[in-house]
Amino acid sequence: MEQKQHKEKENKKYIRKGDYEYVEKSVTEKELGEARKKATALIKKSKGEVIGLRSCWKCNPAHTHFIEKGDWSWVLNCFDCGHYYYNNIDITIYD
Repeated sequence: MEQKQHKEKENKKYIRKGDYEYVEKSVTEKELGEARKKATALIKKSKGEVIGLRSCWKCNPAHTHFIEKGDWSWVLNCFDCGHYYYNNIDITIYD
């Protein structure tokens, strides 16, 4: 199955604006590093069982409910575009 690719290859954080709506914000290197570190620790601790394979809100607008406040207890891996998200931050590593 071919994956969709979002045009931008920049890490962003997302804030839910309403049903089916969100805004993108720039993420600092510090925020990105902390999110990646926490996500990696969570994955190692759970032996990978915390990775949720779902479509993200960019690929499926009905999934804006995944954008929530507070710490996530899981990492979202979008099966449509391949991006990884933790705490509303795109933590994908781009080549």
